[in-house]
Formats: sequence, C-alpha cells, structure tokens
Amino acid sequence: MAEGAMFNLSHSTAGKLLLANSNQQVRSMLIEHDPNLSSLTEVELAHLYAELDETQHTGLFYQQNALVIGVNDYSVLIGKPNAKVIAALTVSTFEHYQTEPLCDFKLVEALRETANKITQLIAET
Repeated sequence: MAEGAMFNLSHSTAGKLLLANSNQQVRSMLIEHDPNLSSLTEVELAHLYAELDETQHTGLFYQQNALVIGVNDYSVLIGKPNAKVIAALTVSTFEHYQTEPLCDFKLVEALRETANKITQLIAET
C-alpha cells in the first residue's frame, strides 16, 4: 500500500457512504467499475441496495477498517443525498480494552455536527 493509493468503494467506508448518497445513475456506474461489487449476483445486489438505502436514511456508515485490524471507520455525509456535489467526513478510531466496539455515539454526534457546519458553509458560498 502506498500513500495516496486508491481503494475500491467496496473497501472504503467513505466510498460506501458516498455510494449510498449518490443518485441511481451514479450508483450504477460506480458499482459497475468496482470489481467486487460488479460481480455480485442479483440477490446480493438487492441486499447491497437495501444496505445503501438504509445508510442514506441514517446518514452514517461505520465499519471495521477493511485493511487494518482494530481500526473502526465512521463516515457522515457532507451535503445532501443525491446532490451534484457530496463529500464524506470520516474519522478512524483504534479499539482498546476500555472502549465499546464499533460505534461511539459521542463521536458520531460530533461528526454529524461538523458535517452540518461544513454543509452550511458550502451552501453560503
């Protein structure tokens, strides 16, 4: 892995969040270009679309990092779903014995507040 390396959407927390918040045409194009997603069966694709719809509804995607054991990634949307310009605000955390695994609600709330502030700033320009 090199600095600045590009990862497939299927391995990226931010990529999955952005995929979930893209319009249907962009979703289809992105899935087609991801080797892991483009090889899914119809049933698996239906499951993926259900997950993407749920992610869009919650505005949050979190998962264990696909590349590093013990790292959890949290992504929230900057912008509005299906907009022409969207971005993801992502933070990674390290697990240790004193924290609960995967979802820290204070962290998620801070991420959402920050993403909302950035979205407002973008809208003002």
